[in-house]
Amino acid sequence: MLKKSFLLRSITITTTSTLLALASTATTGLGAGTDILHFFDRAAFAGDASASGNVFARENKQGHADNQSVSIVLKGLDTNAPYTLLISTVDDTNLASASSFTTDARGKARLNFNRKANGNGKGASPLPDVMAPVAGLRSLAVANVNTQAVLTADLTAPTQLQYLIKRDLSTNEISATLRIKASTSNTRLRLSASGLPATSDFYLVLNGSIAQTNTSNARGRLEVVTDLINPSDILDLHSVMLSDTSSNVVISTTLP
Repeated sequence: MLKKSFLLRSITITTTSTLLALASTATTGLGAGTDILHFFDRAAFAGDASASGNVFARENKQGHADNQSVSIVLKGLDTNAPYTLLISTVDDTNLASASSFTTDARGKARLNFNRKANGNGKGASPLPDVMAPVAGLRSLAVANVNTQAVLTADLTAPTQLQYLIKRDLSTNEISATLRIKASTSNTRLRLSASGLPATSDFYLVLNGSIAQTNTSNARGRLEVVTDLINPSDILDLHSVMLSDTSSNVVISTTLP
């Protein structure tokens, strides 16, 4: 996977070791509870001057529950015509076929895909495996019968974004949590850890590249809070790691 060097340019340190005076109970409390992923992304289709549309992608994951849905509304396409929905993901940037559909007599189409623990939902089709997990979707395209993409939607340039991750990264020796909260106007990443060697330097590593250097306090606690200058860049963040200055991985996770 490619390293996104722009993340290094887009990081602004709002608070680092100055937050280390937080009570240990607060740091420990962040590590308790169930991992959470809330994802909502709305993006517009563009391309054919006469056609338009929107995609609404949602995933709510907590514990063993993982509800996912994708809704697509299109208009201005050829009437009563066959089309193919193509998608790309975090793991595969090549477009792959997800579903076929036919427009109505007015050149409109509405597609609803769901994957829920209690069924697909009224009027919805099962979410194709290639589209799961929904939080990993990055682009969609509508191709005509000649396999030409007439409309495309870029989920990394959303018109609306709600993205929340709460994740326990603890190991046997270290208590750690990651929290990411993002919208189209603001994205904040908070990494908290305790049980580290005291007054030692650690690297915050994003997508395999060092973004910051931070120092644990005298009690071996570290809290890093960073904002992205371009909030939507969070959708191109695939890995978060804390390493020591000898490049040993202390804690890590992949996103989403």
